Amino acid sequence: MIYWPIVLTFLWPLAFIAILSGPFDLAVVGIWPLLLLWGLSAALALVFLIDFTTKRDWLRASAMLPLPLTVVLAIVTAFFNTDFAIYIINRARDDLQLLVTLPTYSREISNLPHQEGPRIATFLWRDLNGFGVALGYEFLVYDESDEIALPAEKRSSAWNKNAGSDLECKLTGVYHAFGHYYFVGHGVDC
Repeated sequence: MIYWPIVLTFLWPLAFIAILSGPFDLAVVGIWPLLLLWGLSAALALVFLIDFTTKRDWLRASAMLPLPLTVVLAIVTAFFNTDFAIYIINRARDDLQLLVTLPTYSREISNLPHQEGPRIATFLWRDLNGFGVALGYEFLVYDESDEIALPAEKRSSAWNKNAGSDLECKLTGVYHAFGHYYFVGHGVDC
């Protein structure tokens, strides 16, 4: 059995997300060689797929199939459903970054003073402002009670008291990461 196409089927998308998770300069420079190598490896797997199919070696041919299919799926998704592709890439990047940095946030949360009501911690996740355009911020919020996901009028008074100034303004989106962690969009209206 040949394993390299199956390994690369999972490795290339993970490398793509990892490069996009890094610094902007690295993403701009590193994404093109990665896409080129991904495409070349898929083309090589396609050549082997055709060769193995003509020899009626179905097991090896089936091992080659996933790699070209992931490239076709990525291209179709990127061209025909760009919003979905951007959402998936951003979500995977944020989740991966959160998993890597989770011990740091967990330590800070464990050091929070115990108070009446739920423990809430807000961390600046991403500054969306730039090039003279004010778009706001994205925060990582730890909310022990998960009330951040509720409409503002349904949150308890204890929650409002513990939330702090970062969560007083209009929130532009609340996305559940996992556990008690949320990604929260914050406009520039404050």
